[in-house]
Amino acid sequence: MTRSSPPNSTSDVVEQAAYWAALLDSGDMTDEQYNEFEAWCALNPLHLRTLERMRDFDKRVTETDKFERDALRQVLKRRRNQSIGTILSIAFVAFAGWAAIQSNYVHDLFPDYQTKSGHIRTVVLNDGSEIMIGSDAALNVYMNGKKREIRLIRGQILAKVDSDQPLPFIIKTQHGSATALGTSFIVRREADHTQVAVIESRVRICPEKPAMPNGCTILAAGQQAGITSTKISSGMSIGTAGGIGANEWLEADDTEVVEIINQLNRYRKRPIRFNAASLRGIRVTGSFPLLNAGQTLDGMASTADIMVRYHEDGEITVTRRR
Repeated sequence: MTRSSPPNSTSDVVEQAAYWAALLDSGDMTDEQYNEFEAWCALNPLHLRTLERMRDFDKRVTETDKFERDALRQVLKRRRNQSIGTILSIAFVAFAGWAAIQSNYVHDLFPDYQTKSGHIRTVVLNDGSEIMIGSDAALNVYMNGKKREIRLIRGQILAKVDSDQPLPFIIKTQHGSATALGTSFIVRREADHTQVAVIESRVRICPEKPAMPNGCTILAAGQQAGITSTKISSGMSIGTAGGIGANEWLEADDTEVVEIINQLNRYRKRPIRFNAASLRGIRVTGSFPLLNAGQTLDGMASTADIMVRYHEDGEITVTRRR
């Protein structure tokens, strides 16, 4: 475990994508430039994705912006023999508005830290705080002397916060924010909400766009809640909703088997096969290790109405017991 500073490559990729988008839009690319463009796209799939998003945004802008694009075409025609750096500067200025509007999307394409399925990583941040990044997770870190923020793109992190700092420590998702009022808490981003569980001290959670004034709430140690973009679910004990603990154990209390299998699959390269509809309504209670799928499945099968089959090719299937 080492203190780490994230790479800063996002601006370079956006700038290059803006350059190529401007040339493509001009309709005046040389064969040599097109070959360079193809080589750039082949370097990293995120290059092409950034470019496609940029050009898609360009198609949706207003008619007023069309005059700016026409002007850009004329500038590129006049400067086709100038250096790449000159054209690049023009392209980057022309697409600066796009980059500002799409900043979260672009930064999310190039996370500062990410983990593969089945892997866990611990990072010590520049402020002394420590984060444990769960399986198949991605995040960006913003610590510049003016703020201490993490944007969780996907997955789960456990934050052990250095509270002896003047700036608040905040974890944000598309659904809202969690601000540390103490030392240790977990944030897990799901498709339709963000789950926050407090291990030590307290955490203040707020929806991104609260439906009511004073829509924030404070969770105490041992509590967790879900955040959507407009509201917060009521605080509850960590065990009640199947919370994930610091050591990657899932504490289930009358929790759907389907939910537990979905969590197991976050840690597996080869997903467990099951029919969600047929398993609905089957619930279990207990502590289950997320890094040992066999132990968890066998434990659930000993008390719940499910059957687990381990195939010779390594595949695992779970079905309802007839």
